[in-house]
Amino acid sequence: MAGRVHSEFPSWWFWEPPEEELAPEPAPAANLDGSLKIVSYDLNLDANQKNHRTDEYENKELVVRRGQVIKVDVTLNRDYDVSKHKASAELKWGNTPKISDGSLAILPPLTAPISSTFDDWGTLVKKGTGSNVSLSLYTKADSLIGRFNLVLYMTDENGRKNKMVVKDKIFLLFNPWSKDDDVYLSNEAERQEYVLNDQGMYFYGAQTRVSGAKWYMGQYEDYVVGGVLDLLRTKRTKPRSFGNPIEVSRMLSALINSNDDNGMLVGNWSGEYSDGTEPTAWTGSAAIFKQYTMTKKPVKYAQCWVFANVLTTALRALGIPSRPVCNTASAHDTDGNCIMDYHFDSDGKPIDSLDYDSVWNFHCWTDAWMARPDLPSGYGGWQAVDATPQERSDGAFQMGPAPLAAIKAGHVQLSYDTKFVFAEVNACKVKWKYSKDPNEPPTPIDIETDSVGILTVTKAVGKMEKHIISDQYKHPEGSNKELLAIYSVEKYIGSVKKLIVATKKDVELTGVLPEDVMIGKDFEIVLRFRNTSKELRNCVVSMTGSSVYYTGVRSKEVVSEMANVAIKPSKETVYRLKLVAADYLRDLVDHAGMRFDVTAVVAKTNQTIIKGYDFKLTKPTIKITAPSTVEKGSSFNAKASFTNPMPYKLQNCFFSAEGSALAGYKRELCWNINGNETVDFNMRLTAKQKVGKKEIIISFSSTELIGVIGDADITIQ
Repeated sequence: MAGRVHSEFPSWWFWEPPEEELAPEPAPAANLDGSLKIVSYDLNLDANQKNHRTDEYENKELVVRRGQVIKVDVTLNRDYDVSKHKASAELKWGNTPKISDGSLAILPPLTAPISSTFDDWGTLVKKGTGSNVSLSLYTKADSLIGRFNLVLYMTDENGRKNKMVVKDKIFLLFNPWSKDDDVYLSNEAERQEYVLNDQGMYFYGAQTRVSGAKWYMGQYEDYVVGGVLDLLRTKRTKPRSFGNPIEVSRMLSALINSNDDNGMLVGNWSGEYSDGTEPTAWTGSAAIFKQYTMTKKPVKYAQCWVFANVLTTALRALGIPSRPVCNTASAHDTDGNCIMDYHFDSDGKPIDSLDYDSVWNFHCWTDAWMARPDLPSGYGGWQAVDATPQERSDGAFQMGPAPLAAIKAGHVQLSYDTKFVFAEVNACKVKWKYSKDPNEPPTPIDIETDSVGILTVTKAVGKMEKHIISDQYKHPEGSNKELLAIYSVEKYIGSVKKLIVATKKDVELTGVLPEDVMIGKDFEIVLRFRNTSKELRNCVVSMTGSSVYYTGVRSKEVVSEMANVAIKPSKETVYRLKLVAADYLRDLVDHAGMRFDVTAVVAKTNQTIIKGYDFKLTKPTIKITAPSTVEKGSSFNAKASFTNPMPYKLQNCFFSAEGSALAGYKRELCWNINGNETVDFNMRLTAKQKVGKKEIIISFSSTELIGVIGDADITIQ
């Protein structure tokens, strides 16, 4: 496995002065004029946050959702008179709040009764008993989100207006429970999963073989929601954008990567991570947010599943329903024609230098739920948003939100980046072969219309298992509805899935790869050739095996063989290739992935068959031994155990622990581990103050083996 280097990325910081803090009111002087004054206030933090479903947030400030009533109690210097006194309030956002851009909200006095469909600013006195007054502050469902200063006012019988500036800021978030909010989601189980759940899961793999790993979202940690808002403020965008989930999600897709805006994460696909943390070592978003908040520098390093999970955390922290998505055989279309072009020489070997497009073994991005009032009716709901820096959109490395409804229908003209996502799940592969004669142009020898977007999955609602959502992104391959979608795409692109290869085909090739092969073990690949003709067929077969990054980029050639295969009429011939561990171990990279490219040329008919097979070796799983129940805030021991599957020593080893059960993130160095040694590593961990069933996630990394993960449930009481 590859070790860990760094290549420098551009780095700059969009600085702006911190938000102006409103000065707290001085202690009231003697009330010589007898005017009505607010003496104190109570934000009812526990009750409000329970009603707003924000009680899990660990911030000391009040966190509430827009479009929902905020309960505030005030104490006056004398008795309240409902017939003579009036209560009102203001919410102020940013340095120069203005009504015109939504950064200043006036909450005028309201009179009961208030309609259940009321959606506006206002202040209602719910109860007045002596000098104690209970207020209901009404906020609009299209308000800006972010930090607000709250100012309370009380006007007496002589029109004299007294104010009280609330010391702590108030966080106002999107509200998926409000029907007037653009992020409204009607299903309660889905709201629990896509907004409130902080114990997530992401998926990875190739073709139909998909594995999952748990991920601690951590949206409630006290530095997360503030960190997301600070990140958004660096964009210097108009305040109105902060009320629009379309713009917020698009901004975050740019800010989670560091390519343009000195954002949160540095992408690295080189296999060298010595000056940072390898992407496979991360097990949650909280540690990344913590490091970014403390250093104010982009965190090294991330790949697609890290970008997707961190973006999901940011969106959930703000109240936008979201889910990380994994798409296997995911196309990266660099030229926007929805075709993946692959080139081969006359012997059938890949010409990597000509292949600008690529099909990743898998790619992860994020779906966010929102209305799309900027588009024609029918395109609201799930939107694909991607923080992985792949291609520029409007001059920046950002992607989405792209409506899944538009992707599925082939309406690639709709905003944002719908054509790019359509290609990720529904492009076709065209294979071109060059002749030995340099004057002859390459010819298309094979068209694969069903080899992209094999499986699209996310975490199931309420369960730690995968949920297949391929049908939300595209119609079944070859169906009439898929053809209609392709015809729709062809209105905006020159050609999609319509090249014709006129070659006689009477030899079929099928590759069979084993499943669940542990890294360090030998394995065998079987090629089955079937002759459907009535004549003998002789094939020249070339096979190359390479270690690959999950992006499909080849690292090193592991094996290369050529053979002559004869297939009798109407018969099948089997060719076997055996790989011993010593052939591949030293050349593996991050995900222990390999790709086998097979080319067969039929002598008599000149039929050329080119097949590619992605293969991923299995890594060991960490077994965690810990108490089933611990006291909140207490320290406890957890033992992480696994066996080194390699025949050689693992060096520069460390274990990392994170999860919803743990207070903070912990990383500890470990001794060098000998070949095939079983290691038991003890860690001293601290439980959070929150009670309930929680998770521990522990990962292991070394120079030779990375991405070894395990998890365990624990109950905090």
